[in-house]
Amino acid sequence: MTLREPAMSSRVSWDLEDRATPHGAVCVLGAPRSGTSLTTRVFNILGVDLGPEDELMAPVAGNNRRGFWEHEGIADLNEEILATLGDAPRQRWRHPPPLPPGWQGDPRLDSQRARAILERSFAIRPLWGWKDPRTSLTLPFWEEALAGAEGVESEVRYAICLRHPLDVAASLEARDEMPVEESLALWRRYMSDALAHTEGKPRICVAYEGWFAGREAQAERLAAFLGLPGLTGEQREGIGRHLDERLRHHRDGGDESEAGAALPAEVRELYALLSELAEA
Repeated sequence: MTLREPAMSSRVSWDLEDRATPHGAVCVLGAPRSGTSLTTRVFNILGVDLGPEDELMAPVAGNNRRGFWEHEGIADLNEEILATLGDAPRQRWRHPPPLPPGWQGDPRLDSQRARAILERSFAIRPLWGWKDPRTSLTLPFWEEALAGAEGVESEVRYAICLRHPLDVAASLEARDEMPVEESLALWRRYMSDALAHTEGKPRICVAYEGWFAGREAQAERLAAFLGLPGLTGEQREGIGRHLDERLRHHRDGGDESEAGAALPAEVRELYALLSELAEA
């Protein structure tokens, strides 16, 4: 199994004649500010193709200066889906509408455009992936689009990124001036949808704190999830360069007993369930 492009590229070339090359797709889910960008980049270093670099969202200083690793076409269409089905005038990721059963079949949604995005960016890529927190809400739409996309590997594994809800709330307050109560409700919506949409499917829960408490063990776990035999030296170096303790902010949830008491019961129970999955 050989990677033929630089470690910092989002586009990965595998030796397609190597039978050890894993195939399929990886979808990274989770609430905003939960480490989805970090986890996605690690998957990319492990060999997951994220699409052409000119189609990825650019880094933003003071927000995600290491990169969002997010496909702009997918993110834009997710925003349009929420706009079509809801009534929020802006920041629709922040005000997601209720999505009744069967909503993904709404004729107003552009499924043809979704298939075109997938085919243009990911056709004939053996191992590819995408990340956008809004996909936690819109996943049924993308699964249907993927089933109809020609030449695109359609067997999907799911990675759910978990960060303490109070830390997410602190980050959203700093970036978006979002009240804590709103942030916790948003965290619950995204995480419960991610959990429900992936039930019975290949999935892994990735704790944000794990990247700083034991990065190599966490990366080895993701490599095994992809079906890789382990980390190469080049991959270890790439992950080490990308992870930076200085990027770790808003650790208000550090004292579990005190932090747990500050959470609404539904949020506390969901966080406990996801923590068990992350430790499995």
